[in-house]
Amino acid sequence: MATIITSVAAFTTPYTSRNRYTTSNSINRIIQVHGAANEETIEEDTNNFLTSLFKGLTTLNNNDKQTQQPIETEEEKKKRLRLERLEEIEAGEVRRQLRVSEDKYVYLFILALQFLPLLGNERYLSILYFFGVAVSTVYLGGRQEVIDKPEQVSRDNALYAPVGASLAIGGLYLLLKNGIDITSFYAVVVTLFGALSISDIGVPILRNIFPNIDFSTAEIPVSEAVAEKLDLDKPALPLDGLLTLGFGILCGIMYWLPIAMDNKFIVSNFIAWAIGLTSLGAISLGSYQTGAILLAGLVSIIYIVCSSTSLCVQIPTLQFSL
Repeated sequence: MATIITSVAAFTTPYTSRNRYTTSNSINRIIQVHGAANEETIEEDTNNFLTSLFKGLTTLNNNDKQTQQPIETEEEKKKRLRLERLEEIEAGEVRRQLRVSEDKYVYLFILALQFLPLLGNERYLSILYFFGVAVSTVYLGGRQEVIDKPEQVSRDNALYAPVGASLAIGGLYLLLKNGIDITSFYAVVVTLFGALSISDIGVPILRNIFPNIDFSTAEIPVSEAVAEKLDLDKPALPLDGLLTLGFGILCGIMYWLPIAMDNKFIVSNFIAWAIGLTSLGAISLGSYQTGAILLAGLVSIIYIVCSSTSLCVQIPTLQFSL
């Protein structure tokens, strides 16, 4: 019996020791893995904490910088916006000057056509003059650069344009029929608008005629009272704008001089041409369909006016050019 117990004890002792050794190793491995995971977690938490702290300090620093920036007053804002507008205008004038330089031969062609009536009153000369000026003006009007984006004529506006034009012509006819002659008023308004149009289209032409003058900085000083009335940043006006405006006013004065129209037809034609070119730059058709609608309406109005004897007699009294 003692021998059996001794044998069983001898057999089970190594097995128990092995299990104890295996269990101990497993526990140690679990502790090591868990400890490493805890160390990684602690390191990651530390990194996240440092990153958050750095971001927080950076945000506070940026907020401090923004807080330290001076607040723009209303007067400073107006001045800044005015300077930005002047820079935009000057950039537009440079584009206009370059475009006029590209189309200089067309401008010279129109200028040469103005002296065509001096050669005679033959029919072919009149046709050459009108078609030459009309086609060239439309070409230049479509290509000219503008400072501000022109207003686009929609299809609906084009459809209603003939109706508005017909009402306007009908109103003029009624005024003339009742003895109210607005010819002088009409001529004054168109003359003023012509002077402004000459001033507008004359700036890029003037800059191309005198390319050596830096018109972007050339100015004419004015009094403080004038500067305050015109709300100027400094008491000075641009040289090119003043010269072209003065030339436009001079053309208007020459038109009103008691001189026969045959002796001042070039001035009259130039005013009318400036108005046409400025008008073409102020609108944008947007599509060929819109242009076709406007052209069809114009043709229909011309047909209606010319088919009426009384209208043909009365309406031409408002004729301004030629």
